[in-house]
Amino acid sequence: MPTENEKTLMRGYEAFEKRDFDALIAVCDPDVEFTSLIRESEGGVYRGHEGVRAFFKGVLDVLPDWFPVLEACEDYGDRMLVKARITATPPGSDVPMEQMVWQAVRLRDGLAIRWDFFRTEEEARAALA
Repeated sequence: MPTENEKTLMRGYEAFEKRDFDALIAVCDPDVEFTSLIRESEGGVYRGHEGVRAFFKGVLDVLPDWFPVLEACEDYGDRMLVKARITATPPGSDVPMEQMVWQAVRLRDGLAIRWDFFRTEEEARAALA
């Protein structure tokens, strides 16, 4: 049976699948901080609900079929380790790409307060320490 944190995470992924950004925001604290691999070279952090909306709008403007699939997660109370598969078709191509990513998610009172993407499991685990 999934833990409450796992249920929160699954609601977030389901909301994204439906492109229901209000439901996605509902699993995030108003002061959530969100980082992505897409902006890592810029060192950018998206903050708050508007930041989360801005990130996903920006991604979908460029990659309209960008889609994360939850593969696995480990619940550590106020922290979660997540493995996800991302698929998308780059502009001008008909060949889809696929990338495995790891996420370190911190929660408080059932809401995500920090959500970070990483290339490796080791990086994500280190972020949870």
